[in-house]
Amino acid sequence: MEQKQNPGSVLERPETEALALRNQLVQDYLWLVKHIARTVAVRLPDTVDIDDVASAGALGLIEAAEDFDPTRGVKFETYARHRIRGSIMDDLRQQDALPHSKRSKLRQIEKAIEDLERSLRRYPTEGEIAEKAGMSQEEISNLLASATSVDLYSLEALFERGDEDRLASSELQAKCHDPHSKMERKELETLLASAIGELPRMERTVLSLYYFNGLRMKEVGFVLDLSESRVSQIHANAILLLRGRLRLYLNQ
Repeated sequence: MEQKQNPGSVLERPETEALALRNQLVQDYLWLVKHIARTVAVRLPDTVDIDDVASAGALGLIEAAEDFDPTRGVKFETYARHRIRGSIMDDLRQQDALPHSKRSKLRQIEKAIEDLERSLRRYPTEGEIAEKAGMSQEEISNLLASATSVDLYSLEALFERGDEDRLASSELQAKCHDPHSKMERKELETLLASAIGELPRMERTVLSLYYFNGLRMKEVGFVLDLSESRVSQIHANAILLLRGRLRLYLNQ
């Protein structure tokens, strides 16, 4: 009796069969692209076209369908979510690239925050950050108000930690199904929940309205009677404080 071969990667199958399966997967999961695109777009400025976001996500879906290996025991939807979101984030980063000079100063601020959190064992004040970074508070405020780049200042990115952007597709599929990785994520979620609770009141409020109530920056500003740029600055400051806390946790 002829033995059936295990279905490997889509690319390892006969060309016509692989193409048919890829096209079917793409057709079946276009809804996932639209769902993720809407979820991401609600956090972005009004100038960003949701159709452009969805187009980038569709490319990620196609790549996921081409690389997917069903023998690894991972659901395609789980794998595709990572690839779709990663493709969208890559596209947004290219559109919203910060100048090198600003990135360098932001890294300087991040390093100051991390050092202060390590030594103080608490969140530093704006004055302490400015002194440690060797900048004025006004300069830092202006930097943070303009630092709305998706790759640097997204709360979701704290959970992702950029892992999927550096992993090969086979490694990513293994990570999606790895119980140890799931446990690490649960620990990370617990850590960040605690860290958010310790933030200054205004930072906590902005994060809550923006992420949990789904308001845009302009709408958060209306609720709090603040300018949109001030809300952006508070948001960026909150994310930097959380990133410092996360780094301390990861470097233990």
